[in-house]
Amino acid sequence: MKALRAFGIKTIQTQVPVRLGKIVSRLDGLGTYIRNGVPTIAVIELKTTGRCLNNDAAYNATCRNKPHLDVLGIPNTEKNSHDIQAEFGRLAFNNCYGTALGNPTVRSVVVIANEKEGGVREVSPIVTKAGKSLGSIFSTSVITPLLKINAFSALPKAVNGGALIRTALVKLGYQRIKGGKGVPAGVSFIGISNKNTRTFFGIRPQYLEQTAEQQQNDQNHLKSIVERSGKPEDRIAIMHRHVGGWAVVVVPRCSV
Repeated sequence: MKALRAFGIKTIQTQVPVRLGKIVSRLDGLGTYIRNGVPTIAVIELKTTGRCLNNDAAYNATCRNKPHLDVLGIPNTEKNSHDIQAEFGRLAFNNCYGTALGNPTVRSVVVIANEKEGGVREVSPIVTKAGKSLGSIFSTSVITPLLKINAFSALPKAVNGGALIRTALVKLGYQRIKGGKGVPAGVSFIGISNKNTRTFFGIRPQYLEQTAEQQQNDQNHLKSIVERSGKPEDRIAIMHRHVGGWAVVVVPRCSV
């Protein structure tokens, strides 16, 4: 990416598997750069936004529904959520590969982009008010799913990143997107192509990071919804994050 090159970071790998405690994930990317004269590995966290990058007030605004992250003792802002994910990547990378690589200097960076521009910033280590290190919290966390089993993410509003999803769909030939009312429960949205074909979409940002069984469960869930609420000619697809953008997995239509 142009923003990374401008920052001096040379990317070397994407989708790197990591683990810390019971949390398993993949890093968006790895890079190398010289920081204060020291060769440094950059753990890259890619984020998209619908806002202008210089709108710091929005980036640092606290969430109205949950203004505080109780375990960490810090405000629940978009910036802090990005920092937490980036720092998890750094800690998990060190946990998996640090010793084998001779414990190199590693920093986490967030790359945030909208449709017109991108920016890079280094993340400072997060200090919790509770006195526990972030690594300790991640290592001992009990994983609680944010979504019910088989529940797909809702289509976000344009300002919250939905604009990038819509742009990706337009490039794939979808002229209209139908969300909210009129969309069957359990479906993220319906895409209507230039041939007036309907596709029932489920948004699963980390679809590729799931097990084969979990992926099959997602597919079967969508199929069952379309069998009940759709038409024989309707199509099915799952939308997921991929290398900082969005990609689509088309699900073969068959009976469940």
